[in-house]
Amino acid sequence: MKYIICFFIISLSIQAKELAMLTDLSDLRWENRVIVVNTVNDKDSISKIFEQHETELNERDIVWFIMQNNTVSSNFSGNITDNFVSNMIQNYKINSQLEQGNVMLIGKDGGIKWAAKRLNLAAIFSKIDSMPMRQVEMRPK
Repeated sequence: MKYIICFFIISLSIQAKELAMLTDLSDLRWENRVIVVNTVNDKDSISKIFEQHETELNERDIVWFIMQNNTVSSNFSGNITDNFVSNMIQNYKINSQLEQGNVMLIGKDGGIKWAAKRLNLAAIFSKIDSMPMRQVEMRPK
């Protein structure tokens, strides 16, 4: 009987995690680096670039978001709330930090690490790989 109760409690907690909705980046802090792209009409081409570099993105624990108007595309595996974009704009002052077509790298600590006018994954990977936390991650185990 004890095992059945434990199993039931564990399965409920797993289901609760699966049902969690991403409203901002706080749930990703200390687990993922984030690339945010704010674009007018390049959403599909930017998605393809991310898809072509999936292995490198995964190696660096990167979750990406492409924001176009009030919509968002992402490689985030969970659900994203309708107010995610407005929370991003407010929390990261995206209107002033990112003009249309700009890119921002947010570190695992939640801080802005890099910003640019265009998506340049080689430059982003280089920036990440120079970070102390990434240096520790790359050490042989």
